Amino acid sequence: MTEKEQLECQDLMYDQICFYEQEMKDEMYKLKEKYLDLVWYARSGINLYKHRPEVTEQVLKMRAKVEEMYPDEIEQYNRNGDFSHGFNSGCLAAFRLISKVLDVDGYILCSDDEEGERHYPNGNERLRFALGLFPNCDT
Repeated sequence: MTEKEQLECQDLMYDQICFYEQEMKDEMYKLKEKYLDLVWYARSGINLYKHRPEVTEQVLKMRAKVEEMYPDEIEQYNRNGDFSHGFNSGCLAAFRLISKVLDVDGYILCSDDEEGERHYPNGNERLRFALGLFPNCDT
């Protein structure tokens, strides 16, 4: 293989690795959103009718969307509520942790100025930060 072919091969491999990293991040984001929806669904049914009618109506519409998006998971929740909700909460926390560690675009402002210096944490710093938030199951 010529030097030019080797360089082209390395470029192709780099492009593939970047593609798979982005694909992995996208998949983690989708899973994080899925489990956020499912945890919210379980929590949103509690004391639902104690709210104003217009709030209850909006929540019911949003719950119907979640039911449509995840029919198997909602059926499982309806059969085994506590177990399913615990599983979904654990998944939400885990996927949030993974997503935070993979977030190479996240930064910390070094001052109160939005345009000020930014620090982009390395992998180890992102992991420590994510572990500090774990388990994050807020909805």
